[in-house]
Amino acid sequence: MIFKKPYGFYKRNYKLIHLLLLIPMLYLFLAFGDINKFFSLFIKQNFKTTEYQLIATYIPNLMTYTLYFMIFAEGFIYWLEKSKKKPGWLYLVSLIYYILALISLIFFSGAMDSIEAETIKETMAIFIRDFAGVIKFPPIILMGWTIIKGFNFNIKTLSFERNYDIIVTDEDDELVEVKLGSDTFESKKKIVHFIREAQYYILENLFVFKALGILVLVIICFNTYMFFGVYNRQYSLNQAFNLNSITITLKDSYITNVDQAGNKIENDKYYLAVKLGLKNTQADDVKIDRSAFRIYINGEAVYPNYGRSSRFIDIGKEYLGKELLGFRRNDDGSLRYTDDDYVLVYELDKNQVKAQYEMKILSNYSKNSNNKMVATYKTIKIKPKNIVSKEKIDTVKIGDEINLSSTTLGKTKYKLVDYQIANSFTYTYENCDNKKNCTNIQRTVGPSNGNVLVIIKDIITYDEMSSYFKYSKLDFYGDFATFKYYHEFTSKTYEVPLKKVSLSATYKDTDENGITTRVYEVNNQAYISKDRMLKLTIRNKEIDIKLD
Repeated sequence: MIFKKPYGFYKRNYKLIHLLLLIPMLYLFLAFGDINKFFSLFIKQNFKTTEYQLIATYIPNLMTYTLYFMIFAEGFIYWLEKSKKKPGWLYLVSLIYYILALISLIFFSGAMDSIEAETIKETMAIFIRDFAGVIKFPPIILMGWTIIKGFNFNIKTLSFERNYDIIVTDEDDELVEVKLGSDTFESKKKIVHFIREAQYYILENLFVFKALGILVLVIICFNTYMFFGVYNRQYSLNQAFNLNSITITLKDSYITNVDQAGNKIENDKYYLAVKLGLKNTQADDVKIDRSAFRIYINGEAVYPNYGRSSRFIDIGKEYLGKELLGFRRNDDGSLRYTDDDYVLVYELDKNQVKAQYEMKILSNYSKNSNNKMVATYKTIKIKPKNIVSKEKIDTVKIGDEINLSSTTLGKTKYKLVDYQIANSFTYTYENCDNKKNCTNIQRTVGPSNGNVLVIIKDIITYDEMSSYFKYSKLDFYGDFATFKYYHEFTSKTYEVPLKKVSLSATYKDTDENGITTRVYEVNNQAYISKDRMLKLTIRNKEIDIKLD
């Protein structure tokens, strides 16, 4: 096929082409100005807007197509100018600007989506406004530069001069034959020639290409950060984020099939226990529905089971869908927030046990650019600790201090000082009347029918940051201990729970040495048993304390 070189057409229509380029330039200047005005007004109105369909209003398809056209036009003119070894700085700068302007639309549209979903942060809105203010100004400079270039206006003499460079020559209108058939040798020759010329051209303009490379790298890094670090961020352990007025933090997570005392909850069922820090940062009480805390397994949504939360008091506070109290003021005027660690429990089948889960917390509903309602989520990546298999961590004797740091009780320490099996227990407590006249009264308690008392003296130093200390009734033996013994008459080993005996509330059970006396009851067979042992089972950790 025969084509005429485009440079002749470009020279003959030099002024007209530059005049026509002013039209899309002016349109883009006004369009970016409108975007800047919107964000400025949004900030002045305390980060609120009554407008909707923001992307369709401020970033129409015409704007995108105009940027595509300008990128093509400026790039093509720059290529024509450089093919004649003429300076093409105007067109190169314009090309770079329009590429940046096109990329900026990604950030503007993302910010507008966040505004409609009411999830944008104030600092991000301010940054976008400033960025839009910067983007809108270059078209004015480029329009002025285009006018000066197109009409050959000489700034020094303040006059229009004849431009001899735009006179059309025969060479500019030369016909060029383009072969559509295959010519392997000629094609290889042209490719080699093109590569050689490209190398020379890059070396001659090395600074420009380095600058472009750095610019592209910065754009890619920034775009990647915004995509993964802001718009599609996944939160993991100890990373806090805001959900409206609630700050949420993943504190820990476990996969297990037993309760806090190591008892199997239900056959063939496993439980994902997720410990979440929930803090209400506003004055009003807030309720979060359990549907907001869904996890997806094999494409199926699974919701927390409120009925199982009581079996996980060593991990977190029960969350039963009740309202989280808003902040209150102390007597000194300081704020007191509701800030607790809750446990959400998901009941799973064996085939649903995995090494990793994603919790999608419903953030809001909003309209997208197509005016359709879409849900937005905050995503938490959960990698639970597997505590299914039981593990015996120690066997000790009376008087040994036990560090429970490997269990869910954190830095709690325990020491059994002494124990006694008896049929009764006598203690003294204080009794006061309405006039605060107090007297000491002795009282004797005994076991219920068929049981005997186990009087335990111990020292327990709780980890005050542990969930068990903050949210349980601190019935250590009722929650974690069993009495194990061998009965000679039946030749069997028994393991029975300890039931707490109620004592007066004014009874001081701890002496000056920090030793606490506690009273429990067990099966009366323990009275004539041997090989006695106090067994502590904290979730999947087992500790045996020899009593004989």
